Amino acid sequence: MNGPLFFTPTVLPIIGMFYLIQVRHLKDLLQGWIPESRRFMGLDGLMREKGF
Repeated sequence: MNGPLFFTPTVLPIIGMFYLIQVRHLKDLLQGWIPESRRFMGLDGLMREKGF
């Protein structure tokens, strides 16, 4: 391999799409977690509730 694979022109759009999808999921998760997190005193309760 003559360089980083991540920056080849064919791979960039794929990485961009995956990145956008991940950002959307993160936004949805955060929007869902913010109201729920107010019910708990700390992260431990939130993590237990989500099963982590």
